[in-house]
Amino acid sequence: MSVNFSPYQPPPDVPSTDPPESSSKKGKSKRPWFTRDQSSYSPNSYQSGGSISDPTSQAQAYSNDPEAAGLLNGGIGGGGGGAFGEGDRANAWESRFGWRVDFMAAGTYLGGPITALLFLILETQNDYVRFHAYQSALLTTPLLIVFLIFKLIIPLPTFLRVIYILAAIGGTLYTSFRAWKDAQEGLSRYWIPYIGEIAERWSIPITRHYILNIPLFPAILFLLIVGFLLNQIKPHPHPPYRPYNQQKDLTSSPFLVDPSLFLPPSTKTNKPNYLPEPLKPKNNEMLIPNSVHYVYGLKNPKNDEEIEELPYYAYLAIRSAIINLKPEKMYFHYKHLPRGPWMELLLPYLTLIETEVPNEIYGKKLNHFAHKADVLRLLAMKYSGGIYLDIDIYVIKSFDDLLYFPITLGMEASPDSRRTSLDPEGLCNAIIISHPHSSFIERWLSSYESFDGNNWAEHSVVKPWEIARDYPNEIQVLNERAFFWPMWHGEEIKKTHEEGIFDFEKTGQYAYHAWESLAMGYLSKLSPKSIRENDNSFNRMVKK
Repeated sequence: MSVNFSPYQPPPDVPSTDPPESSSKKGKSKRPWFTRDQSSYSPNSYQSGGSISDPTSQAQAYSNDPEAAGLLNGGIGGGGGGAFGEGDRANAWESRFGWRVDFMAAGTYLGGPITALLFLILETQNDYVRFHAYQSALLTTPLLIVFLIFKLIIPLPTFLRVIYILAAIGGTLYTSFRAWKDAQEGLSRYWIPYIGEIAERWSIPITRHYILNIPLFPAILFLLIVGFLLNQIKPHPHPPYRPYNQQKDLTSSPFLVDPSLFLPPSTKTNKPNYLPEPLKPKNNEMLIPNSVHYVYGLKNPKNDEEIEELPYYAYLAIRSAIINLKPEKMYFHYKHLPRGPWMELLLPYLTLIETEVPNEIYGKKLNHFAHKADVLRLLAMKYSGGIYLDIDIYVIKSFDDLLYFPITLGMEASPDSRRTSLDPEGLCNAIIISHPHSSFIERWLSSYESFDGNNWAEHSVVKPWEIARDYPNEIQVLNERAFFWPMWHGEEIKKTHEEGIFDFEKTGQYAYHAWESLAMGYLSKLSPKSIRENDNSFNRMVKK
């Protein structure tokens, strides 16, 4: 028997491990979406890579991608001494559903923590995709939490919020692009500082024998519930309504009448030329224009010499609004402009509007200047919107959290001790916070069809409370402690100006109504000196 000592030749049916020569054949380009090709290999045969005849031969990857073979030595599951057998050898390009690795890795960032969670649940095989899913979750979840904090708890100026949003979106898109690009250039991993190291530790490969099989339907249901809960965080300032141009697409009735064909109501008023156009709110979520309105100087003097000076207490009230509300414009509606040193100090901050004083409304005579002022403030709120303040309103803190609803009014408590706090005298018009063309203001103005000048506070206090009870979804009502506390009855005014029992800062109220007509004995004597020397609740408040 002769012995053949020639070099070992592999059987003819073993495929060559040498890459094809590019000069003679057009080889397949290396891409991360190569399909597996195991048809010619059996894990138990020598064709899977090993050979009984040649113990030095190396196992081949279950893929037609020549780079995959290099993953078997030194990778998890590679080598004869690994924890996993030959049947567990992984292809770095493989994914559970055969989807493209580069698209999946990039997609983990595009939907924030939602898509990151989705890919962690569904893609249990590809380590590269899972790494980027973890990194996306660690990056986008804190960004989303910080955004919600700034939106709901600590409001940021609009320009700072825009900068934050652009930076967050830009950083996320760049990371997504790197995940897609690196997948096409050999699966190198782009680490975000601090986050990448954590994601690398968490992205442990899951082999075929340890796939986390989570049913698809419960996973989708879980994501829908998370999305619903996140949506509930968003504030809804007022009930949504469907305009006519959308409603007509849903209503098939042949009897529907286009609102543009309606006859104008008999109580319709025309916009006075002197009223300004509405300003923009402080931010996009707010509804109330960033403006403050005062109505003053409607009394007719006998001659120019009798035009009154602006009193010091009125200067202090307007000053408090400038400091605490910080409006873009402060409109001063007047017929006879007051004089004096305190007015001179305020002029740089005021936008003066010489008004036309109404003498009637809907055919009803307006004899008292207070009733004329009532109508003027409603017209200003209807056409310009913003915040209206009486001249004796002292603003204590910002109204910003009240500017997300179309209209806000405060209760004026009843002096009758037998009535409960929810049975007030009415809603006082000394402070009105309103969106332009608010439906509530429209109803309020229309109620003047029944105006009777003999009923002093009927339309300024009682009527708005009646309208609020009929249309509770159109108005935001605050209790009497928000604006109108302490009250005017009993000894409340005396205690405010002679004692120090009220701490306006600790009460948390937005403003204090000084009840000018009843407290004039105290207000008319105010001066810088008296405020410095006398320690009482009122003086401590205006010093702030």
